[in-house]
Amino acid sequence: MNTDLQALKLVLDHLGVGTSIKNVSERKEKQKAIYLAKVFGIDLGYSYGWYVKGPYSPSLTKDYYELQETNSETTVTLRDDILKSLESVKNNFVQNNKRPAGMQTPEWLELLASWHYLRKVSKYSITKANEVMSTQKSHLSDFTAIAEEILPTT
Repeated sequence: MNTDLQALKLVLDHLGVGTSIKNVSERKEKQKAIYLAKVFGIDLGYSYGWYVKGPYSPSLTKDYYELQETNSETTVTLRDDILKSLESVKNNFVQNNKRPAGMQTPEWLELLASWHYLRKVSKYSITKANEVMSTQKSHLSDFTAIAEEILPTT
């Protein structure tokens, strides 16, 4: 397994989302977790565009499918500073206690990643971002204030 795939596996494992991609929810979880890791400075080189379920990287899709087909043994390790950043991502995003009751991890990460993308990448106002969420992600639109509160302002 090449070092990029090994790094991807280690990051996914450390965030607690694993590498299984059996269904849409699991694949969505990987996309959004890696996007949010990038927000905290852990850039694995994936670029994102807006898609049906929010920020999406075709190259990440290719890599997590390739990861499924390769030996899962890793020979690389993550630096301490990266591990510390991943812990912040895990605590602030993946396991945040502000997650609405009953909302599963894939939807929670979709909310946070989508809101960040709309506000910080697309540079939409709160009003415009809410319009997009209401139109395209009505199942998450009631929770945008939580996302606005949690996400970094830069």
